[in-house]
Parts: sequence; structure tokens; C-alpha cells
Amino acid sequence: MSVNKDHEGKNEPVGTRKIRLICALLLVLLAACAAPTPLPSSPPPLFTSSPLPLFTSSPFPSPTPTLTPTPTPVPLPARTRYTLDALVDYDAHTAAVTETILYPNHTGGPLADLVLAAFPNLWPGCFQMTSLTVNGQPPAAHQLQGQQLTVTLAAPLPSEETVELVIVYTLDLPRTAWGNEEIIRNLIFGYTGKQMNLLDWYPFVVPYVPGQGWLLHRPGNYGEHLVYDPADFDVTVRFPVLAQAPVAAAPAEGEPVPGGTRYRLDRARTFALSFSPDFIALRVASNDIIIQSYCFSDDATGGQLALQTAAQAVQVYSEKFAPYPHPVLTIVQGDFIPSMEYDGLVFVGHTFYHYVNGTPRDYLIVLTAHEVAHQWWFALVGSDQAMEPWLDEALATYSERIFYEAIYPDDVDWWQETRITRREPLSGWADTTIYDLNRSYTEAVYLRGAEFLGGLRARVGDEAFFAFLQDYATTFSHRRASADDFFRLLRLHTDADISDIIGAYFSHPH
Repeated sequence: MSVNKDHEGKNEPVGTRKIRLICALLLVLLAACAAPTPLPSSPPPLFTSSPLPLFTSSPFPSPTPTLTPTPTPVPLPARTRYTLDALVDYDAHTAAVTETILYPNHTGGPLADLVLAAFPNLWPGCFQMTSLTVNGQPPAAHQLQGQQLTVTLAAPLPSEETVELVIVYTLDLPRTAWGNEEIIRNLIFGYTGKQMNLLDWYPFVVPYVPGQGWLLHRPGNYGEHLVYDPADFDVTVRFPVLAQAPVAAAPAEGEPVPGGTRYRLDRARTFALSFSPDFIALRVASNDIIIQSYCFSDDATGGQLALQTAAQAVQVYSEKFAPYPHPVLTIVQGDFIPSMEYDGLVFVGHTFYHYVNGTPRDYLIVLTAHEVAHQWWFALVGSDQAMEPWLDEALATYSERIFYEAIYPDDVDWWQETRITRREPLSGWADTTIYDLNRSYTEAVYLRGAEFLGGLRARVGDEAFFAFLQDYATTFSHRRASADDFFRLLRLHTDADISDIIGAYFSHPH
């Protein structure tokens, strides 16, 4: 074996020295690999992104409380509403009535009281009020004197709010032509041997005129004294024994209810009823309007003529003035001489049914045409019948001529002679009130008023005249017009000087 003499371990074998050198190199390399990484001056953060919030969404909302729904406000009615439930005993000439009035205050100011017309109280013992409440409570005070029922409210009724009155009363009807000494002309309320008539039979709230007050006139010797606002009616008529009930004439179609019939009529000034076991009913439809004629069984020929005339008049006046405002028009033969208009229902006196002559020159035609015209000049366009009666009576009388011009043109001269000329010279002012005259009232208001309208038509011409009448009917539909309104609107349709005509017929200038 050989040995290196120059090395410190020259006496070690050469192989051993190589092994030791390799081991030393391995230790150096191992030491280098195991050397620790130097620590930074400050430790790194635990999270390398922004810390998360405690809630990543909105907190849970609190439970929503259950709210009581707000009631939908009840619309303020445009008109007074009358709901009447009447038990009518035809044989006893009585009626037991429960009446509910919903009155909206459209006057523009508060009302401390309400004034109602209780027309039946003009007959002693006829009207007996047994109960009166206001919004379910007794009124602060009330007074019934003659035809006037004044109800004092517990608190003033604000403008554009409503009040409800409930009146319970009975009617013990008078025999027709018997009444309070104040009443001379209006003698058809009550009963006869053949008929029972409920006319202005319920208390109603009279018109209120701002600055003037409640509009309720006293009765006059002639003409009508009551003034009406349009209202909505819901009327139920019952009978003690329905199978024995009389025939009922009403201004609306009826629907059967237990014990009787229910009627509804909107935008009407009155709701009149007539009953008779002797009525026969005739009907015809004209342009979707039902025309009804109620006559006594021994006057069927007159009833048919009244029906035919009414249907023709509705057609003529709807074209010349304005459409008829209701679905039904009823003509009733009265068991008395006078004729009388109500909204949707008119009476024609029995005398004219007895003498039908089979020609256009028949007074039943004239009077039926007149009373039907009141559906425009009274019902559609209202007025103060006591203080300005010509506004409905003169127009209704002249409408007769318009009817004859359209239906019986060959008989217009007969109408003019019979109705106007043969009574000349006529006297009185056309603007007479119902309190001014007696027997000359008809001449002044009806006939001289009609003469005025004829003269006016001749002066301004047909085109302007009928355009004015249509405008008048439309402008004052379901309202009240005055003479000033009449002439103000007229002057919008003509430049003609009519001052001399006005001066000849009217006591007051317009």
C-alpha cells in the first residue's frame, strides 16, 4: 500500500483522506441549505385584503305592522237623494211612509238649519209626523208651521258635506177639491171616487239661494207656488194585500219587491203617483222612450189619443228643444177638470177624454201637447213658478203651436184662432206673478206670454229663435233659469232690436 509523505496526515492512506474531504464538503452544503431566511423589520399582516364587514347585506327589517285600510271616501252626491217606503191603503185613503233624505250642501256656505216643504200639512189632519232624526239623533229643534218644516241642526252643516234626515209620517188624504182655505187652485191632491193621487206628498228640501235664503212661497189663488231642485228618487210602494192593489201610474218603470213595486227616477224635480182600480194602461215605445197612457176603462179612445199625441210631442220637442231626459213618460187621465204637470208624469183633465172628435182639432190633443211640453219647460229647465210663471207656462203654450206646425200643419190657423185670437183683446202683463191676478192670470201668463214668443220669433227669424230655444234648454238643463237669464241668452243669438216687444208684454224691462 503507498503513503503521501508531504500531508499532515502523511501517514493516512490516500482513500481515507478523500472520504473525509467529501464529507466536509457535504456538511458545508447542508449548512448552506439550512440557513434561516432573515426576518423583516415588522411582521406581515395576517390578511392581505381589506377586512370583511360584520354584515355583507342590510340588517333584517323590523316586521311591518298591520295597518287598518283607509275607507274609500263616499263621493258627495250631486243632488239630494230621497228614499221613500210607503204602505198605501187605497180603500182607507192613507199612506204610512218612512222617508230618508240625504242632503248635500252645495250652497257654498254652512247651513244652521234646513227648510222643507211639507205640502200635505196644508190640509188639517192630513200629515202626521211621528219621528224625525238627523244623522240618527233627534234634531236640535224643529218647527212645523203650515207647509214649512224647519229643522235646526246640532251643528252647522259645512259646505260640501252631507246630512241625513229620516222622517216617519202618515198621510190621511183629503177628498179632492176639499182643502185648506189658502188653497183654491191646486185641488187634485187626495182622492176621488175613482182615483187616489200622491202629489208633492213627501217633505222635500226647498232650494237655497245664497244671499236670499230658502225659497218657499205661500200658495196662491192660481198657478203653482212650489220651486224644486232636481233630485234622485228611490220609491217603494207596498199594499196591505198585493193581490187587491189598484193599478199604479208612475213616472218610471217598476220592479217587483215583496208586497209592492220599487221605482227609481234620477234628476227629477218631483215624484208623483196616481192609483185607480179602474185604470187601463196603454204603452208604446218611441226612440227607446216608453210612453204610457193611463185612462179609465170607459175612456179608452181618449187614452189612445193621449198616448199617440204624447209620443208625437216627445219626438217634436226632442228635435226642436233637447232630448227627453227620462226613459219613461206617463200620461194620466185625472178624475177632475184641471191638467197638471209633474216630472215624468202629467195629468189631463177627464172632460177632454169624453169628447174626442176624431180630428186634429181636438182639445185633448192641445192639452196633452201642452202638458208634455212641461217636461222641457218646468222639468228640464226649472224656474220660479210663483214669481215668474211665464217661463214655463208661456213656453208650454207656444210649444203647442210648434207641435201643430210639425204634426198638423193644416190646422195651425185653427190652433191660433181657438187658443189665442178668439180671446182677444187679452189683458195683463206676461210677467205677472201668481199673486197678482185672478181670472185674467191665464190670459196674461199663458196667452199673452205665447203672443210675445210669436212676436219674438217673427222679429228674430226661425233660425235664431230655435237656436236660442235649444241653447236655453241645454244651458239650463237641470237648473233654474230666471227671466234675466232668458233675455241674456237670447241676445247672444240675435242683434235685432226687441225692446218694443218686451215693452208691450212685460211690466219690467229686460
